[in-house]
Amino acid sequence: MSHPYRDDAASPPDVREAPPAGRAVVLAPHPDDETFGLGGTIALHVAQGDPVEVICLTDGGFGDPDGHYSDVDYPALRRAEAEAAAAVLGIADVTFYGYPDHYPTVREADLADFTGRLTTDLARRAPATVYMPWLGECHADHRLAALAGVRALAALPETVRGIGYEVWSAMVPDYVIEVTATRDTKLAAARCYASQLRYTPYCAVTDGLMTYRALHLRMRPDEAPRYAEGFVEMPRS
Repeated sequence: MSHPYRDDAASPPDVREAPPAGRAVVLAPHPDDETFGLGGTIALHVAQGDPVEVICLTDGGFGDPDGHYSDVDYPALRRAEAEAAAAVLGIADVTFYGYPDHYPTVREADLADFTGRLTTDLARRAPATVYMPWLGECHADHRLAALAGVRALAALPETVRGIGYEVWSAMVPDYVIEVTATRDTKLAAARCYASQLRYTPYCAVTDGLMTYRALHLRMRPDEAPRYAEGFVEMPRS
């Protein structure tokens, strides 16, 4: 079992052409992390016939600090954006837990509450793979999602894989998945999050990260651009 902080950090990650087969559940701290973090891999899952479901932890209500959307139900807007992105990616279902944005600081009571709910939900869905933020994410909501995901994973059958993805903090990946074929689909889904693109150039950021991860695809200088997403195996405790 690999840990996100690897002792053999100089070793190159494995390169994989496809994600693991089977039903997948993506744990997203906010409505948008599923797309910015692993939208290309989600689209690959869908292309190979795997049902993909997303669970959003928070309502994203802190995502409008300048009040551009003060005249609308902002959490409802974030949900609508997530549903539009899900339609582009082919996600089968999006569940919104609705915790307040910036919900954790991560207190044990908060973590226990979310972990219990998540464990029950995952057991009912019976996924083959659970994607969650990796443990090195610097954002508090992402950190909570990672800790709760690891605890919930421990209560699931050993056959269920926990896989960590990156958004705010770059990892040393255990492996990369080539997403060249689904890069445009990922960016189309990302553009559904207009309220967030108003604040941060996420399309450029996520495209840059996919371009960087393609370093491990050993491209030739005369080759057309290729893209990849990085992942780590999550611990079960």
